Amino acid sequence: MLTKARSSLAVAILFSLTACGGGGDSSDTSTETPDNPTGTSSQSDIIKNANNYNAIELENAATQLVDARYTGSKSLTTLTLANTQHVFKKVVVGEGVLLPNLHLEELDYNINDSGKVDFTAQCSTSGSIKFKGQLSSQFTGNLAVTYNNCSDSYSKNVTGNMAFSIKTATDSQYNFSVNFDNLSWKEGTLSTSLTGTYGINSQETPNTDQYSNSIKTNLLYTYSDQTQALFKVTETQSYQNNQFNWVISGAYFHSALGQFNISTNALGGNLEQGKIIFKGTNSSTLEFWNGPVKYTQDTDNNGIDDVGTYFASINDLINSDLLTKQLVDVVKMSLPPEVYAPSGNNYQLYTSTPLTVSPGHYYDPDNSNDQLTVSYRWYINGQLVSGQTSYVLPAHIAVYGDEVKVAMVVFDGINTVESDYFFFTINDSPAQFNAVNLPSHIQSGQTVQFSALLTDPDNIDPSKIGSLISGPSGATIDSQGLVTWQVGNDYMFPLQSVDFVFALTDSNGDILESASVSLDVNADQPLPLTRSGIEVPRNEKSMWVGDFDGDGNNELVSTDNNNRLFILTEQNGSYIQTWFYPFKLATKGRIQQVLVFDTDKDNRDDIVVITTHGISVINDLNALSYELFSTDDTIFSAAIDDIDNDGIPEIAYLHTRELSGYDAESLLSVISMSAPSEALFSVNIDAQQVIFANVDLQAGLELITNSGLVYDTQTWQNKWANSMPFGDRVLTIGDYNGDGVNEIAGGNYWSTVSIYSAVNKSQLATVEVFNTCSINTMNLDDDAADELVVGECQSGEVHAYNLNSNELSEIWSLYTPHSGVSSLTVGDSDNDGEDELQWGLGTMDTGEDRFIVADIGINTIDIKQTLPTIQLDSFSSAGWSTITDNDEKAVFFVPQTGSGYDGSRVLTMATDGSYQLSEQISSNWDKSFHTVTTDYNHDGFGDLLLPTTDYYDGRMGVMQLFDYSFHWQSTTSSQSDIGVIKAFDINQDGFEDAIYADGKTLKIVNIEDQSLIAQYSFESNITDFAINEKTVIVARDNIVSLLTLNTSSLSEQSFINQNCQYLTLINKDSDAQQELMCINTDHYENNSDIYTYEIANLTLVEKDSKSIKRSIYGIAIDETTSSNQGYFVAVQVGQAYYSEEDTDYHIEKHDVNSNVIWRSPSLIGQPSEQGLKARYSSNKGVELMLSTNKAMYLIN
Repeated sequence: MLTKARSSLAVAILFSLTACGGGGDSSDTSTETPDNPTGTSSQSDIIKNANNYNAIELENAATQLVDARYTGSKSLTTLTLANTQHVFKKVVVGEGVLLPNLHLEELDYNINDSGKVDFTAQCSTSGSIKFKGQLSSQFTGNLAVTYNNCSDSYSKNVTGNMAFSIKTATDSQYNFSVNFDNLSWKEGTLSTSLTGTYGINSQETPNTDQYSNSIKTNLLYTYSDQTQALFKVTETQSYQNNQFNWVISGAYFHSALGQFNISTNALGGNLEQGKIIFKGTNSSTLEFWNGPVKYTQDTDNNGIDDVGTYFASINDLINSDLLTKQLVDVVKMSLPPEVYAPSGNNYQLYTSTPLTVSPGHYYDPDNSNDQLTVSYRWYINGQLVSGQTSYVLPAHIAVYGDEVKVAMVVFDGINTVESDYFFFTINDSPAQFNAVNLPSHIQSGQTVQFSALLTDPDNIDPSKIGSLISGPSGATIDSQGLVTWQVGNDYMFPLQSVDFVFALTDSNGDILESASVSLDVNADQPLPLTRSGIEVPRNEKSMWVGDFDGDGNNELVSTDNNNRLFILTEQNGSYIQTWFYPFKLATKGRIQQVLVFDTDKDNRDDIVVITTHGISVINDLNALSYELFSTDDTIFSAAIDDIDNDGIPEIAYLHTRELSGYDAESLLSVISMSAPSEALFSVNIDAQQVIFANVDLQAGLELITNSGLVYDTQTWQNKWANSMPFGDRVLTIGDYNGDGVNEIAGGNYWSTVSIYSAVNKSQLATVEVFNTCSINTMNLDDDAADELVVGECQSGEVHAYNLNSNELSEIWSLYTPHSGVSSLTVGDSDNDGEDELQWGLGTMDTGEDRFIVADIGINTIDIKQTLPTIQLDSFSSAGWSTITDNDEKAVFFVPQTGSGYDGSRVLTMATDGSYQLSEQISSNWDKSFHTVTTDYNHDGFGDLLLPTTDYYDGRMGVMQLFDYSFHWQSTTSSQSDIGVIKAFDINQDGFEDAIYADGKTLKIVNIEDQSLIAQYSFESNITDFAINEKTVIVARDNIVSLLTLNTSSLSEQSFINQNCQYLTLINKDSDAQQELMCINTDHYENNSDIYTYEIANLTLVEKDSKSIKRSIYGIAIDETTSSNQGYFVAVQVGQAYYSEEDTDYHIEKHDVNSNVIWRSPSLIGQPSEQGLKARYSSNKGVELMLSTNKAMYLIN
C-alpha cells in the first residue's frame, strides 16, 4: 500500500531539485531549441516511455543523447584567471546547473493508493504536463513526464521530456535520477535546452547529524547561439566526525573554451579551507584561507605555480572586475587588505544633493595603513561612473530613480580590494522654483513683469520651465518664463495678495510639480467698515486721549491687548466706536501696548502699537499700518518721546531674548524712528515698565524703569540706581510736591505705592494699597501739585492721593462692584475743557468687561451714566434688510453677551458704522447663531429668522426688525437644537417660508399661515442644506440626500456618501443649470476639499474636486455673472491648535476652478460659521458682509 506520507516525502525531495533551478547563462542568448541530432530517436523514445524501462537504461539513454548532441570543443583549455573564475562560478557556485519549474508538486495530489500515476496537469498561465508511471509500495519506480508548452510566472514555454527514477526512498536514504531529453524553456529573452542525467544519493546515519550527499551530473545545456556547456561532474558533500568535507571531480566543457578538469584537496564544506585544482594544458588553483582566496597559476606548465593574486573573499572572487587584478610572481604575493563598506546617510537626498560617504574600516596584515591607497568606486544602475573616485559624488550625476551604490577600494601596491557596497536612496526632488525681478510695489491698473522658472532637477529640460496654471486675470507667461501682468482694478481691499501658480505637467496634462508666488497689490480702496463691541485693555498705558483724525476734537484710542484696536468718540454723552482697524497689524503678535505721538508733525496724534514681535505705526486712520521694525524677541513695554528735540521721536522698549531652553535675557533698548534698526542704547536689565520724563534739575529727559534705574538720555549714563525697585508692577511720574520737578511714582502688585525724588535720590512717601493694578497722575485742583490716582485689582476701587509733608493722604475713593482696574487714562475725552478719568474694569474675572469714564472734581468723582455697558461676545451675519422705508441696514446676530452671562441680541448697522442694539432676545443657552434676513411677506419691512432658545428649550422665530416684535415662533422643546436657517418660497405661494434644521430634522414652515408644511428626520444632525426650487439637498454626517417636496411631505430621491460642512448652489459652467458645491473642511488640520456636483435627474453626479491647504468657514457666490461663477470664502491659514497669533483668517476670491484670485489681509477674529454674505448691484457692485468672533465687517 502506497502511503500519502511517503508520497509527500518523495515529492518534497524531488521538489528540492527544482529549487536549485533558475534561468540560463546570462552571457548567452537564444530564441529556439535545436532539433534532435540524427540517430537519437530510439534514446528519446526510451526517455519518453520511462515507465517501460529501468533506471540504468534510462541513464544510459540520456548519456548517449548527451554524447551525440555535444558538438563543441573537447580540447584541454589553457587556464587563465578569467576562465578559472568562469568555471568556479558555473560548477562550484552552481550558476550553470539550472532548471525551470518542473511542477513535481503535482504528484502530491494525483497518486492513487495503488501507486499508479496517469494524469495531466494544467500550468498556471498556459500549457500542460503529462505524468505517467507506476510506483511501488516503497515509493520506487519510474515516471515519464512530458511538458507541453507549460508557462507560469517563473518559467515560460517549458517543452520536452523527462524520465524520473526513484531507486530508494526511506527516512535515512533517498536515491534517484532525473533524465532529460531536450527540455527547453524561456525566461525573459533567454532560451535554454537541457539534455542529460542528474542523480543524487543521500544517506543519513539515524539518530546522528552525520550524512553524505553524492550528486552526479552529466548535463548538456545548449543555447540558440549554439553555445554549449557540458557538466560531467561528481560532487560529494559529507559531514562525518564533526568535519564538513566537499569533494569535486570531473570535467566541465564549454563549446568555445574547451575542457576543464576539476579536482579538490581537503576542501571544506563552506569553502573555508582547502583547494580546488583546475587542469587543462596547464593548471590553476584556488586556495581558501577562511576569508581571502589565493589564486595561483602555472604559466609555463612545469607543474609549479609561478604567478598569482589574492581575492579578498569568495564574494570578491565571484564578482570582482578582473581588469583590476594584477598577477604577480608568487614570491611577491601578499595578503590583500580587509576592507569594509563605507558608511553614509540616506536622509533627504535629492538629485541636487552631493552624495557623501565616510571610509569603512580597513586593515592590511602586510602593510601599515599609511602605505595603502584608498579610493572609491561609484556605480549607477550597475555601471561604474568614470572619473569619480573620491568619497563625494557631485550633485546631478545621479537622479531620482537611479540605483546608486559605492564601494571603498584599497590598494596595497599589488592587491586591489573592493569593499561591499553602501546603497543610496535618492528621493524625488522637489521642483526648483526661481522667481526674479519681483516688483516691490504693485498698484492696481499698472503693468508688471517678472520671470518665473519652475524646473525638475530630476529631469532637466530647457524647454520645460513650468506653465502658469493659475493666476490673476490678465497674467500670461511666455516660453522663456517671462510673466506679464496687466493688473486689474476689481479689488475690494486697499491691499490684497494674489497667487501665481506654476506647474510642470505630464503628457496628459496632470500636474507633476507646482510652485507659487504671492504678490501684494495696492488698490485705491478704503479700509473695510469694521466694528466690535466695547472692549477694554488689560495692560498698562494702552488707552490714550488724543486728536487722531485732526478735526480739533479729542477721541480715545484703546485695545483689548489681543488684536483689536479702535477709537471711541463721545457723542451726546455716550462713547461710540467710530474707528476700528480691520486687519492684523504689520508686525506679528498680540498688542502689548498702545502709544500715542505725533510722529510726522501733521498736528494729529498717531498710533504707535507695540506688538509681541515689533512696532507698528498708524499715522492715517484711512491707511494701513506699517512696520517700524520687527524682531524675534518678545517686547512687553515701551515709551515714546522726542528726547533730543530734533522732531523725530525715539522709542525705548523692554524685551526678552531667548537664549536656549528656558534661559532668556532681559534687555532695554532705545531706537530712533528714523533708523529703527540701529540701537541708540541697549543694556541688560530686568524691568517691566519704562517711561521718559524730566525728573531732575537738569534740562533734557531721563529714562526711568520700574526696577529703580534712571538714565540720562543724552549720554546714556546711569544717574541713579535705587537699592530697590520703584515698584514691581506700575510706574508713572508727576510733580506731586509742586516744586516744579517731576517725581517718580511706583506701585507694587501687593502692598504699597511710593513716591521718589530723583533730585535727592530718596523715597518721599509711601502708602499701603492692597493690590495695585494701575496708576496715573492728575491735577484735581489746578494748583502747582499733581495728585496720584491708583486703581486696585481685586476690589476694583480707585483712589486719589495728595502729597503733603512727605505723606500721601487720600482725597477720595470710588468703589465699583467689579475687579481689575486697567489702564487708568487722563484726558478730555468729551471735549468739555476738563480732563476725565477713563479706565477698564472686569479684566480679572469671568464677568463682562466695562469701560468707565468719570468726571473729576477736587474732592469728587462721578461716573458718567450713559456709557455702553453691554459687552458683545461674538457676531453672526444675517444679511441686509430694509428696516423701514429706505432705511437699509446690515443685520448681525449676537449669540451671547456679557462675557457669556447674558443672552442674544440683534444689531443693525448703518453704512457710517453706527449701530443699534436690541434688548436681549433670549438666553440662547446653546449659543445658536444661524440667522437670515428676509421680507417674508414683501411689505417693505425687513424680517429676521433667528433662534430664540430660552434656557433648555430650543425655539426658532420670525422677528420684525423695526420693532423687534415676532410674527411667529415655534413651540419650545427641550429636544430642539436650532441649526441652519434659510428663507425660501418653496411652496410658491408668494411668501417666503422658513426652512431650518432642528437637530436631526429638517422643518419647513409656512410663516404666513403659521403652519408646518413638511418635515424629514435623519439619523444624525444636519450640517447644512441647499434649496433648488422644490428640491432640498441636505448634508449630515457622511451623507448628502436629495429631497423633493410634494405638497405636504418630503421624500428622498437619492443620496451620495460624502461629508459636507457647507452646501451652496453655483453655476460654474456656461449653461443655465446650477451645480451643487460641497465643502468638506477640517479646521484642526487646516485643509478643505471642494466638490462640485451636477444635479441630473434628481441625482448628484460629481463633476470636479479640488483640495486646498486652508480650512473654510463660509462661502458666498460672486453674482456679478450668472454663469462661470466664482465665489468668496472665509479661510483659516495655520492650524487651529496653534496660538491665535500664529493663525490668520482671510477672505479669498476664487475663480471657477477654485484657484485664488486675491486674498485679503489677515482679519480680526475667527470667522463665524456661514458668516460670509455677498450681494451684487449694478450701482454698488459687489458688497460683502463678514462676521467673526471679534468683529463685524462691511466691505464694498
